[in-house]
Amino acid sequence: MKRKLGALVFSAFASLAVASAAGEDESQERLRDLPPLLREVSDEPGALSLAEGQALSRRISEIRHDTGVKMIALVVFTVAPESIEAYVQRLINHWKRHSRELDNDRFVFIVIAKNDREIRIVPGPGLTWMLKPLSKRELIENVPDLLRKDQYFEALLRIVNKLSQIIADRQRAVRLEWPWQRWRVGESSDDA
Repeated sequence: MKRKLGALVFSAFASLAVASAAGEDESQERLRDLPPLLREVSDEPGALSLAEGQALSRRISEIRHDTGVKMIALVVFTVAPESIEAYVQRLINHWKRHSRELDNDRFVFIVIAKNDREIRIVPGPGLTWMLKPLSKRELIENVPDLLRKDQYFEALLRIVNKLSQIIADRQRAVRLEWPWQRWRVGESSDDA
């Protein structure tokens, strides 16, 4: 009798545990897939025309050539069930694991979640000192108005150009303060 009662209690607990785990799986939403690795522009909802996407990509490439900073602009439908901060951090961690492009930590992610009406600009560790003192308002001035009008290209271009200007200005200031940083590895001071 005790064995039957013990087996019954055990099976009740086992059933309860299985039902509880099944309920958690159903209530927990699956995280979104991440976009392909390291394209300058990724536009999931099609907010940019082909020409706009190409123009933005060219501008980002110019900035990378001039400053050495990699910018990545992403427009997604939503980041749910995550917060936008968690989504961007997962994206950075994923791309760092699968590519050497972000190894120098000189990158900036610009993420717009269209349906969530959220925007985040996340600099890599190599640029945090440069962009941290700026307020969010300074970086995205007039951008929310453009997004409300579905002018995603203009909004992204404004952010990219503002970031480019700030980075170039700060890099110039650093070169003036520390002139020895002009020299690259392998160059002698006679070449400068």
